[in-house]
Amino acid sequence: MKFHELIKPGTWVKIENKETQREVETLLNNIITNFYDANISLIEFEEYNQRSHESKSKGISPMKEYFRKLDALQHKLTQENPELNSYENHGTLKLKSTTILNREAWQTGILPSNFLTAKTRIFARSFIYALDGVENALNKLSKPPLEADGVTQIYDKFKEKFKTNKDIRDSAHHQEDRARFIGKYNRKFKAQSLPNGLSKGDGQIFTAGLLIGTNFTYTTHTGENLGTEISEATMDELQSLVQMLLEAYDWIGPPVYHPELNEWR
Repeated sequence: MKFHELIKPGTWVKIENKETQREVETLLNNIITNFYDANISLIEFEEYNQRSHESKSKGISPMKEYFRKLDALQHKLTQENPELNSYENHGTLKLKSTTILNREAWQTGILPSNFLTAKTRIFARSFIYALDGVENALNKLSKPPLEADGVTQIYDKFKEKFKTNKDIRDSAHHQEDRARFIGKYNRKFKAQSLPNGLSKGDGQIFTAGLLIGTNFTYTTHTGENLGTEISEATMDELQSLVQMLLEAYDWIGPPVYHPELNEWR
C-alpha cells in the first residue's frame, strides 16, 4: 500500500482577477481529488486482484471439500424429503442444496468468486475514470485565461502518456454500444485482435473490462483492444505531472502537504 504525496506550493493561487483565481483553484482541487481517487482505486485494485489470484491458486482442494459437503447435504435432504430422490426432482435438490451451502458460506464472510473479480474490475474502472477527470480539468487549465506558463506542455505530456485512456473510458461508459460493435456516431466497427498476439483463430475479440495482467482492456470505438495499466508505475507518472502542474502556478501562503492526516479522527 503506497500513499502518493503531493505538495501544494501555497494556500491560494496568486491571480489578480478573483473570478479567474476561483476557477483555477477549483480545477486544481478537482485534480487533487481525482488524483487521490486514483490512488485509493489502485490500492483497492491491488488488494482484490491479489485475493482473486490467491483464490484461483488454491487449486482443486477447496472444490473437493465443497462437493463433499454438497453430497452430504443432498443425502441429508433426500433422507428428510424422499420425494427429492428422483430424476424429476434432481434440479430442485441441486438448487436447494447449493442455496443452503452457499448461504452458510456467505454468513462466514466468504466472498463469491465472481464478487472478487467484480471488485477488481470496479476499482480498475474507477482508476480510469479518475485519470479522465484529471485530463478534463487539465484541458480547461490549458486555455486562457486559466493557464500558467508551461501548463499547455503539461497537458500535452499527459495526453501522450495516457493517450488510450479516454477511448477506454468512453467504451466503459458505452458498453451497450460497443457490445453491438457500434462506435462513435453510430458507426459500425470490426473488432480487432488482442495486443501482443494473445488472440487465436480469426483474431476478432470483443473485450469489456478484460484484465491482461494489470492492463484494463476495452474494445474501443475503432475496434482496437486498448488497455490502461493499473499500476504503481502509472500512478507515479500521474504524480509527477500533477506536481508539475501545481508548481506551474504562483502561490500565496504556506505550502500544503497531501494527503492530509487528521489525527483527531
